[in-house]
Amino acid sequence: MRPTKLAMTGFGPYTARVELDMDRLGTGGLYLITGETGAGKTTIFDAVTFALYGEASGDLRKAEMLRSRYVADTDPTEVELTFLNAGKEYFVRRTLGYMRKKSRGEGLTEEPATVELRMPDGRVITKRAEADRTLREDILGVDREQFAQIAMIAQGEFRKLLVAPTEERKKIFRQIFGTRPFQDLQDRLKAETKKLDDACEGVRAGIRQYMEDISCDETSPLAGQAAQARAGDLPIEEVLSLIEALVSRDRAAYDAAGEKLMKTEAALEKVSAALTRAEEQDKARKELEACREAKKEHISVLQAAGESLNVQKARQPEMEKLRSAVTLMADGMKDYDELDHLRAETEKLNGESERLAEALKKAETDWQHLQAEEASLTAALKAQQKAAAEKAEAEALDRRMHRAAGDWDSLMKTAGELVEAGRKAAVARVRYAARAEKARQAQEIYLDLNRRYLDAQAGILAEDLAEGEPCPVCGSIHHPAKAARPEAAPTSAQLDEARKQADAEQNAMQEASQASNKAGAEASSLSGIFRKDLTSLSRELKECADAVPAEDRTAEDTAALTERLEAMERDPSQESASDTESLAFVASLFLGIRSPVSVRASKLAALAASAEETERKLKQSRDKTETLRQTEQKNRTRQAAIVAEQGRIAQRIGQLRGALPYGTRREAETELALRRADLQAMEKALREAEAARQAAEKKMAELDSRISTAEKLLENAEECDREAMAAERASLAEEKNGMTAARQQLYARIGANESAMTSIRARCASLGELELKLTWVRALSATANGTVSGKEKVTLETYVQMTYFDRVIRRANVRLMVMSGGQYEMKRRTDSQDRRSQIGLDLDVIDHYNGTSRDVRSLSGGESFKASLSLALGMAEEVQASAGGIRLDTMFIDEGFGSLDAESLNQAMQALADLAEGDRLVGIISHVAELKERIDRQIVIRKMPSGGSQAEIVC
Repeated sequence: MRPTKLAMTGFGPYTARVELDMDRLGTGGLYLITGETGAGKTTIFDAVTFALYGEASGDLRKAEMLRSRYVADTDPTEVELTFLNAGKEYFVRRTLGYMRKKSRGEGLTEEPATVELRMPDGRVITKRAEADRTLREDILGVDREQFAQIAMIAQGEFRKLLVAPTEERKKIFRQIFGTRPFQDLQDRLKAETKKLDDACEGVRAGIRQYMEDISCDETSPLAGQAAQARAGDLPIEEVLSLIEALVSRDRAAYDAAGEKLMKTEAALEKVSAALTRAEEQDKARKELEACREAKKEHISVLQAAGESLNVQKARQPEMEKLRSAVTLMADGMKDYDELDHLRAETEKLNGESERLAEALKKAETDWQHLQAEEASLTAALKAQQKAAAEKAEAEALDRRMHRAAGDWDSLMKTAGELVEAGRKAAVARVRYAARAEKARQAQEIYLDLNRRYLDAQAGILAEDLAEGEPCPVCGSIHHPAKAARPEAAPTSAQLDEARKQADAEQNAMQEASQASNKAGAEASSLSGIFRKDLTSLSRELKECADAVPAEDRTAEDTAALTERLEAMERDPSQESASDTESLAFVASLFLGIRSPVSVRASKLAALAASAEETERKLKQSRDKTETLRQTEQKNRTRQAAIVAEQGRIAQRIGQLRGALPYGTRREAETELALRRADLQAMEKALREAEAARQAAEKKMAELDSRISTAEKLLENAEECDREAMAAERASLAEEKNGMTAARQQLYARIGANESAMTSIRARCASLGELELKLTWVRALSATANGTVSGKEKVTLETYVQMTYFDRVIRRANVRLMVMSGGQYEMKRRTDSQDRRSQIGLDLDVIDHYNGTSRDVRSLSGGESFKASLSLALGMAEEVQASAGGIRLDTMFIDEGFGSLDAESLNQAMQALADLAEGDRLVGIISHVAELKERIDRQIVIRKMPSGGSQAEIVC
């Protein structure tokens, strides 16, 4: 990549547009970028980087810092770059986004960043993301950081790399060569080693915990070994064997105790059964005697229940006759229900007929009222619809006049700002004139002192001459007539003080000039805006006044407004234009014309707004009329139906009165209730008699069953010693409980020991796998992290970086041997004074003049500069090679050459000339005077008295 044209506007110190035809510098060799400190030499490289990537060249300078502080808010910050890459020409233009004051009102607005990339095939890309990706990936092949490392050797940066220890170089190389993945691998291996170590320790702790759970009878011969196992004093293999032995002994004891328990349980069951039989026989004897006595007493109860049941059954014919009569009477009650219903229906129809007559009478009155209301609403709607047609035009005019009044208020505010800007510009001009006079006086004083000081040099030199010593001017050792020093000659200190005062006044004058120019520009810009707005707004106000209907305005107000506006337009002076009283008078005249328009628009809007409500009311009135008509027709139809229904009901009532036996429903219900009560009493007596007989029979059967059961139990009954049998049962039960507890203890011990044995075996297997993995992971981590005992402390990342570093050193030594006249050569240190600290990237220098090797930090200032510049050049070449063989046809070197003597400077220039051989341009950024004489092709940058800088190419 080689720039051919570069243009900057409002970029850094370059306020006005600066164009550099870099094709004039040629396609190869050295050129110089020179100028005062702070003039903007490095900004040339910043502009190239900004055009290509939209960023500054260094991390300390952000893109937003590149905007010139001398430009106005409306001036852009822009860079245009034409460059060749792989034989094809590209053009890119970028503007910097920034915040500026709003042209109207207060606050800030954003001026967006833009980009335009023209491809060799004529295609133009304006989307920022697409242009950035195309430049970075398709054209250049490197990102901004790599470009800065390859194309720019920054001042002082590689001095840090030269003297940095291994740890610092690791950080630098990590960024440049992208070796962080190797460091991440080291960290992951270290973390995995700790994780596996912790896992192994966790498994061991689990095994120890299970060993502590080993259970053993204190009387067992294995109790001592068990205690050692719980204390962790036995190997795992012996612990497992011990647990197997404990389980085997306890299981044998558990089986023997089970057999003995079975025999005891059988004996206990036999004694318990015999004792239970004896107890049941005693209960049976008592039960038999009691049941026989109860049976004798219950025979009379059974006989009485049978006699009562026979009496109730004899009344059943009477009861059936009464049930039939009740049924017939209940069926006849339906006619009474119908008669009551018909009477109630008659009363209901009479009431409804009266209500319908009243409704028909009211409907006639409502009809007349609705007809009058509909006529009134129709007339009101016509008036409102007419207002709606006129409303839109009145409101549009009101809105237009409102906007015009608001714009006029803004214009009045601008007028105030214009007056203030003019005042500030006048003050700034006065200050500049005063500063210019002071600067002139200070310069005259300095020139006068300088002249007198130079005139007195002969006398000053002669004061130190001694006879026999050569004169520094003519070389004579005899001094017959020495020059005398004038009494009024100034001293060197006085001359320096006068020069400093003159420089200070000159700087103050430049600052005052910049302030005056800026204030004048702001006033001029504001005046132009004001005049433009005044013209357009005057025309708008007059058009608005003419559009007001004649009935809403007076000819005198319109004429006064037009006359005042035309007077302001005819007088172009700034004082007349910014006369706030005239502007305010125009505003008041316009307000007087506008007020009737606003009032009329409001009235029309209010009247038009009520049209919708009137339409709604009219529709409601018409709906009510239709509803009233339908209701009246429905009521007349219903009234005719009621008359017919009343006749039918009267006929049916006469029929029912002739057929019913009782005069009223109440008499019929009273008789029916009496007969139902008699029937229910007879049915209840029968049910109770049947229930008493069934209960007596059931109890007799129960007594017979109990007597039979007791007699069977007493068959073949034998006598036995119940107390002896109870004592034997208690003894056997106690023996059984003891055996059961002993067996449960053995079972629990067997379970605990088997569980411990299973868990220990499982964890031993897991521990073996973990320890095997830990062994090789720990070895791998120690190798990668450089912690192998007895070995050099070189990490994996450092090892990779060493390869890059060796390449950099080989490339750097080609330059250093030239710059040092074959004296110095750098080498990477391969050994360490101890094996406790990290090594691998330390740097030594070989002195071929005396055959010694020493730390590179021992070099002197000039020697250190040569080494750091060589290392920087080697680094740039290696980064280019690492970036896929990318070749940049232009490089910039921003290093200080002031520390070099004449010979070292010659050697450095020779090395740089070798670097620039072929089709490569190398730009040196420096203000060293000797370089100006050596290098013909130059970009010369000068600070301007009015502020900012200018640049030109000198060849």
